[in-house]
Amino acid sequence: MPNELDWATLIQQIREGECAPILGAGTSFGVPPLGAELAGILLQMEETRTNIRSPIAERDVLAKVSQYLAVRRKDNVWPKKRIADYLKSQVRPDVSLRETYQVLAQLGLPIYLTTNYDDFTVAALRTVRADVHQEFTRWTSPLLEDHPSVFDSGFLPDHDHPVVFHLYGHWDITKSLGSRSNKSL
Repeated sequence: MPNELDWATLIQQIREGECAPILGAGTSFGVPPLGAELAGILLQMEETRTNIRSPIAERDVLAKVSQYLAVRRKDNVWPKKRIADYLKSQVRPDVSLRETYQVLAQLGLPIYLTTNYDDFTVAALRTVRADVHQEFTRWTSPLLEDHPSVFDSGFLPDHDHPVVFHLYGHWDITKSLGSRSNKSL
């Protein structure tokens, strides 16, 4: 449990721009479905599309459902694309009204890390800073190693030009979603 000194140190690091928040699914809780719900939605969509009941027992484990669908479709990108399409089709929150995003945008930090596929953090930052960049991991797929990076031109994030780094990929670049362990089938 953090004590007063820990909090004082963190506040000072934030003020000096020496902190990078790591945002997870809880940041947008209640907007996109969580993994267990999304797994069920994906299976239901597949079963409706094919009229075949899935034999998978762990219907609420997104990684297992995605793997099953990738094997069934012989394409590891197929479930990632369905996930991205479904998430993008959902109503997006007004990030200017969500307290968590307001607080994060006002911090003025140069780097924000997120495990989310969505662009909610970018949208929130753009309410207070016009020049926000997005980046994502290249190690999730060999197909992404040649994809241009905002850092290729020597860009360095700062208070006025922050970067949101998507650790698990971004929904607009389907092949960035997921993990490198999902080799092409």
